[in-house]
Amino acid sequence: MFKSIAILVLALFSGLAVNAEEAVAKDVCSHPALKRELLAWYAFDGNYSDANGALNAVVANGAPGFGEDRFGNQNGAFQSAGGNALSVSNLMIGNGSFTIQFWALNPTNWFLGQGLRSNDHGLHVGVDGSGMRCDYWGSSLSAPLGENSGWTHWVISHDAVSGLKTIWRDGRCVAHATTAPYSGQGLFIIGRHFSGGGYYTGSLDDLAFWNRALTPSEIADLYAAGRGLVYRVYPGVPYHDAHYQGGPQLIPGKLQNEYFDTMDISDAQKAAGAVEGITYHDTDNKNSGSGALNGRGNYNKEFRISESPDISYTKFNNPGTLIDDSPFTIVKPEPDSLYLGWIAPGEWVKYTVEVQVEGDYTLNVLFTSKFGGHIAFDSDGRDVTGPLAIPSTATTDDPIDWRQAHHWNKINHLGKFHLKKGRQVLTLHFIDQPVMNFDYMEFVLLKQSA
Repeated sequence: MFKSIAILVLALFSGLAVNAEEAVAKDVCSHPALKRELLAWYAFDGNYSDANGALNAVVANGAPGFGEDRFGNQNGAFQSAGGNALSVSNLMIGNGSFTIQFWALNPTNWFLGQGLRSNDHGLHVGVDGSGMRCDYWGSSLSAPLGENSGWTHWVISHDAVSGLKTIWRDGRCVAHATTAPYSGQGLFIIGRHFSGGGYYTGSLDDLAFWNRALTPSEIADLYAAGRGLVYRVYPGVPYHDAHYQGGPQLIPGKLQNEYFDTMDISDAQKAAGAVEGITYHDTDNKNSGSGALNGRGNYNKEFRISESPDISYTKFNNPGTLIDDSPFTIVKPEPDSLYLGWIAPGEWVKYTVEVQVEGDYTLNVLFTSKFGGHIAFDSDGRDVTGPLAIPSTATTDDPIDWRQAHHWNKINHLGKFHLKKGRQVLTLHFIDQPVMNFDYMEFVLLKQSA
């Protein structure tokens, strides 16, 4: 809710102390990044008003009641036993990117709707036998409800540029697909299907709409804030160990992908998942390379073994079957070069960098990709690159299927984007395809700002 949280949680991250000087209350309503392109926010604090502006909801069918919200506040959440709905005029999310977020308790049936029964119109969001669904007429995406029997945080996002539609549950991406854009318009209905009937039963809270696709880090902020947590703005630090003490990676220059940010906590805390959702998001919370496929015994084999983003290193002259130096590699990396791999859609990693020159940049990337796909960077939560296309390096000439993930190549002049000078946190998002490996991404200055 838009309620200031006065309770300081002293150990949000397992064993990590947070003091008052380092902590900030997460009042999402005043969060500068999340206010950007926010269309409407219904806090349901005993009324149907838009806490963001003038798009107030009005009763369409039987006034919904108000019940206890997830913080225990009475009359702090939308509550309906069926037959109740609200309508909103001029709430338009069609023909572009959008994000919808809400908290739900015991949801049944449909609770959002807009438009008509025609292709790419007729938005309907709600619950059926397949789970939480977001449909446009002719385009459906659903996600399991999960095992949480209490309040659950949901975010539905669509990027009009890439076509990627995603569903997030409690801060994690649980479904994604590339779909046509939503083109509906008209009255927005809260509490039933757009065509009438299918009335919602259950509770809703903090229903919000943006006319842009929020970044994964912003979605993580929404989830953390909605749980009433107080936490450090960003506790990540540049990667460092006994062998590497480089500090923030420098731009212009090469960003080594294996040096994503870490936290100054114990290896045991890292292995327990304390860093997940802070400096990285990994779908399976295990390192498939270090200590697993690569075994143990030296620095490369055990590199960042306690953290779940998957790390490996290039292997040359392998007895029997060549791996990273096969004839199907186009641009050879250095032997024994560490890299970030086993990429899955929706994952991301953060890098603290020092941009030494403000200006326009492009990327040179050393990579492998079995299927092709898209990546993107944001800076301090704000998109800077948009989706960048990574081509496939697969070839039917290689008879060994697993080696399709080891055909190294280099793409130059990938994208054109602007970076401001100074220290910032870049988040690298892996958008829509698995089986990618990245050695480095070189930020090349095209034009210095005056």
